[in-house]
Amino acid sequence: MSSDASFEQVWAGDERVFRLGIGELLALEEKLDCGCAAVLNRIGSGEWRIADLKEPIRLGLMGGGTDAKRAKALVDEHVAPGRLLEAAVLARAILLKALVGDTREQVGKGEAATEAPEANASPLPPSTEQAQS
Repeated sequence: MSSDASFEQVWAGDERVFRLGIGELLALEEKLDCGCAAVLNRIGSGEWRIADLKEPIRLGLMGGGTDAKRAKALVDEHVAPGRLLEAAVLARAILLKALVGDTREQVGKGEAATEAPEANASPLPPSTEQAQS
């Protein structure tokens, strides 16, 4: 997975890239008339609607570079009865990547964040209080 919340997943017979950027997240909220976290919660609780599954997948495909027409065709074909729980797992993963990202990455940190701390480094800044004698 990359730092832009995109990820690859085998789905509908091929390796596909999914990504929900801000534009796709706003489109999702408008289409479903609720916030992204509410959609994620509905999927996680099992109280999802079909559109809760189709829209994150369709928009995730588009955000990952799939043409809009192709994304819709794929979703119409593969988010179908008998495959809805599979679609729920994928839609949830797409939303989680967009909302949480990779928990192994430290947000806002550069390459220095991945370097190991020095063995003798103190985790606390030096005290500004003067020692009493």
